[in-house]
Amino acid sequence: MLQADLLVTVPDTHRFAGRVGITMQDLAQEHWITGDDAAGEPQFGVWPTLPDPHIAHAARNGSTRLGLVTADLGITVIPDLALPALPTGA
Repeated sequence: MLQADLLVTVPDTHRFAGRVGITMQDLAQEHWITGDDAAGEPQFGVWPTLPDPHIAHAARNGSTRLGLVTADLGITVIPDLALPALPTGA
């Protein structure tokens, strides 16, 4: 079974864009975009070990979450396997 690593997804203009490493302290200051699937199970959104994240938006659809990222309304996480599917601007 393949194991995917998580990546922080930010807009192209974000201060994290192009950075290789980000600290938990950096992540704690961000607005997050999260969501649940149709069954109410959490999907990718907030870094898993981040305590008390600031949730700015919630969207059930992954494409919607990425659209909110490209609109600079928050950040989210995706598995690295999804990297080729990122929209322009994220």
